[in-house]
Formats: sequence, structure tokens, C-alpha cells
Amino acid sequence: MPPMASSLWIRDCEGDGSSDACEKPVSNFTKSGVPAIIVGVLFLIAVGVCCYFLYRNKKRDAAEAKAAQKWNEGDL
Repeated sequence: MPPMASSLWIRDCEGDGSSDACEKPVSNFTKSGVPAIIVGVLFLIAVGVCCYFLYRNKKRDAAEAKAAQKWNEGDL
């Protein structure tokens, strides 16, 4: 690699890597808020899918019960 391109890959910190110079500047919202939002959205999607299936099954059960009631009455 040319010297200029290799200097782009060199980090400012040298040594053990535990100094503050090695840490990238990231806000607290990025560290905790963004993952919390992602988990919250995934949770809401999962709850929505479960509610959809429960509602659909409730409608099916009601239709089947109505058909069974008609059949038992002999009004086919």
C-alpha cells in the first residue's frame, strides 16, 4: 500500500489499547438508546403478529361455532 493509504488505517493510540485515545467518541444515546429502540420496535412487531393471529383464530372459531350451530339445528 502507498504510505498515504496506510496512514488512513493507523489509529491514534499505540500500546496497550486501554487508554481513552483508543476509544471512539460515541454519545450515550448511541450506546443505550439506539439498541433500546431497536429492541422495542422488534417487541412491538412480535406483539402485533401475536395479536393478529389471536384475532384471526377468534374469528375462525366464531364462524365454525356458527356453522356448527346451524348444522345442529338442521337448517342447512
